Amino acid sequence: MAITVTVEHRDGASQTFSVWPATEVEFERKFALSWTKAFTGDNTYNEHLYAIAHLASETSRPFEEWIKTIAAVTVGGGEDSNPTDPAPLLT
Repeated sequence: MAITVTVEHRDGASQTFSVWPATEVEFERKFALSWTKAFTGDNTYNEHLYAIAHLASETSRPFEEWIKTIAAVTVGGGEDSNPTDPAPLLT
């Protein structure tokens, strides 16, 4: 089961996306940071969570444009895909 990210937009719309292994690898390549290290210890940055949501959404909008429409991102599910605990709610 894949991890899911729920993206809440400023206009009230909400969408949930799966974070598949291809998304995890794309994240690792973009940030030169392992998936498990990205969300543990001192490596935890909000930008990483938002980047995962952006990649999972498969939007064609550039990140800098897309992020301006976001109110919050939450993570859920997927104990099989990520051996670490899901990231907390960030708003």
